[in-house]
Amino acid sequence: DNKLPKDLVSQLELNCKSFAPMQKILDNHHEWKMSEFITEDLRLLPYILSWIERAVVGNRNFDGNNSAMKSRNMMVLRNRRNLTVHQFVRTMPWIVIEKLLILEI
Repeated sequence: DNKLPKDLVSQLELNCKSFAPMQKILDNHHEWKMSEFITEDLRLLPYILSWIERAVVGNRNFDGNNSAMKSRNMMVLRNRRNLTVHQFVRTMPWIVIEKLLILEI
């Protein structure tokens, strides 16, 4: 059963409708601890990274922010993407090492 939790799915669907909810997340959730979501397996990582990429596009196209806010958001999103990958590698290094070893063969 690789289904996502229903509450997570509903939050992701809500965020797809507008950039405003994404902006609220950027403004109000300064702690970005993705390791809580990626400790089980890899299945949530693509969804987390996809949300960040959608936020990048949404930020670019959102008329509700001035250019300074858009620039700030881009920096925050870039940092959060990098932090998500970093937290994943720290949480599950054996998976990364295994994949790298497979690529070398």
